[in-house]
Amino acid sequence: MPPIPRLLWFVTLFLYCGAPVHADYVLPAMGGGLVAQGVVEMKHADVLFDGSNIEVHVDPTVPTPLLRPLEAPNEFDPALPWSVLNGKAYNFQYGWNPGGFLRMPLGGWIWIEQLETTPGLETYQRPPAEPAYTPIFGTAETSARWKWQLEMVHNAYAFVDPQLAQLEATYRVYIGNELTGEPLPGYGSAEVTFHFKAEPNWEADWDHDADVDSDDLLLWGSQFGEPDAEIARGDAFLVWQRQFGAGSMQRVAGRAVPEPNSMIVGATVAVLAFCRRRVAVNRAKPLFSLDHGGTRGQACEPHAP
Repeated sequence: MPPIPRLLWFVTLFLYCGAPVHADYVLPAMGGGLVAQGVVEMKHADVLFDGSNIEVHVDPTVPTPLLRPLEAPNEFDPALPWSVLNGKAYNFQYGWNPGGFLRMPLGGWIWIEQLETTPGLETYQRPPAEPAYTPIFGTAETSARWKWQLEMVHNAYAFVDPQLAQLEATYRVYIGNELTGEPLPGYGSAEVTFHFKAEPNWEADWDHDADVDSDDLLLWGSQFGEPDAEIARGDAFLVWQRQFGAGSMQRVAGRAVPEPNSMIVGATVAVLAFCRRRVAVNRAKPLFSLDHGGTRGQACEPHAP
């Protein structure tokens, strides 16, 4: 694909309104999904350097960006660079922005290093950074350090099937060697955290309280084996097991969250409750029949859904 002029990138991508350009192909939108700039605002991290120290100020007036996926049948053209966002919830409201005139010291430059991030949160650089949609900040085993070009840039953040309601990435902005990124002595640095929201698909939130915890397991245990119950199937436990912890690390509801090792306790309680109910049912029935020569039944025998 021939190189795309920088101006064209800005016109078609940065200010794009989210309208389809093909029957099912769309262009990335700032707010993720098809939520374009204008519907959501840019959230800038203004970087200032006074010759000795760096400061970073994030605009507190813009709400926390929400990672949104495309909805079928929309998708990104696989032949274009932004197709790396296919199948992911994404957003590029956050932008690194010069907070004034930035004069670099001899042999030095402003670098940004990712210190930690929610596992699975990906980052791709966007124009004017080139090449566009190249992974950065540790995504696809890239370097955690990234050389900023001192221009406003809104990198794309993405996540495959987020299981958390809140995600974040923490950065250190510093003066480093212009070529290698190694920190130069004698200059102050600054740390900043970008926060994101997501709308996780918590299949195991059976009590519909916006989290996955031991209460959902107890509900599953009480309904297991009931043919008409919504969560009666046996594989529902595996769904809960996969989402427990992920769904309860970042709560939407305000109740206390059990420690991860309480999963064993919760499972035990659920199984005991299930067995107790089966015992009660079987005790209410004859254990054997003299007329039919019946056999003694099992008090706690699982049944196929």
